[in-house]
Amino acid sequence: MIQANWIRSELLKHLEAIIDQHDTVIRCFYEGGLKHGRYQLSCYNAYTWVKRVVNSLELTDSDTQSRLRLVKPSQIPQLQRAEVYISGPPLGVPRFIKLLTAQNRGLHTERWVVRHQQTTAHGQLLIWGIDHESAAATEAANFQLFCGISCVTFMVSRGTSHSGANTVFLTSEKSGVTKQ
Repeated sequence: MIQANWIRSELLKHLEAIIDQHDTVIRCFYEGGLKHGRYQLSCYNAYTWVKRVVNSLELTDSDTQSRLRLVKPSQIPQLQRAEVYISGPPLGVPRFIKLLTAQNRGLHTERWVVRHQQTTAHGQLLIWGIDHESAAATEAANFQLFCGISCVTFMVSRGTSHSGANTVFLTSEKSGVTKQ
């Protein structure tokens, strides 16, 4: 969330600078914010400007600097909706992923995004966005995956979610530069 606030702040600084300079073209946006772990920006007339600004930004996290990269929705692997209910005391997401990854082949849980979670006294509902390879591995296991000392049943949708043509996402890449 801190990174998302920083990105938003930097974009606003650049936008206000062109407003203060009385630029003839003021950039406009439909929306901007975190969505499924990525900073999403939906713009009206700003793609080239956003690309230039994003290329000038570096994100510093601990001892590592990362460059932001602007990508269009078509460049992002689409995720499928997968739902699982875990009976019994809630495991929590990290523990669930650890057990699931260790006990089942072909899952790429590092690509998964938690879209919703709900915990009750009797279990936990998790709704994920999962990659196509993991969906295929889940289907090959008849949607029954090992998890701890039992199996869990996944319900995986066939469709994917698509974003609009004017939407871009910011992702980060390690630049290999570390702070001294």
